[in-house]
Amino acid sequence: MYKNLDECLNQIYKLSAVNIEPMGNTGAVINHLQGVSGGGSGLTQAEHHANAAMIESQISGCLNSKLLVAVVECEYGIYDNLHYLANVLVANNICDDVVFATDMLRHIYSFGKLPRRIWIMDKYDLHDMTFARRRDKIKNHLANWEQQARFKLQTEFRQKGIISH
Repeated sequence: MYKNLDECLNQIYKLSAVNIEPMGNTGAVINHLQGVSGGGSGLTQAEHHANAAMIESQISGCLNSKLLVAVVECEYGIYDNLHYLANVLVANNICDDVVFATDMLRHIYSFGKLPRRIWIMDKYDLHDMTFARRRDKIKNHLANWEQQARFKLQTEFRQKGIISH
């Protein structure tokens, strides 16, 4: 059981980005002799990954919307559906151009690191205020979608006992 939704999603998407490395008998014996134990939870690495996969499928089932799943995944560092989000932004007339929307989403989800604000402004010939308005418009829509997703997940996960509060 996780304490809250943030801890749960953070762990789930962190584990989904990690590969399972098999540990042979020699490695297990050496770790046992050195006193290295698992994580203290009593679960093996494979069990942690299975748990994460189960909760990921529950996320998809609960949200029942590719858009909301994409927003949650991007928020926690899984950028597989970034282009899908950009297409939704263009389809809803939030942005004019898919490439611009993708660059802006990368900028937003990397917390302004890559691509940098100046690079986007130069590439699309935007003034500072125009850039800020467009970024804020996209961020507001993303925040609304994320809020919808979080509300659904929190309610569902509390009922199923995945999170405590």
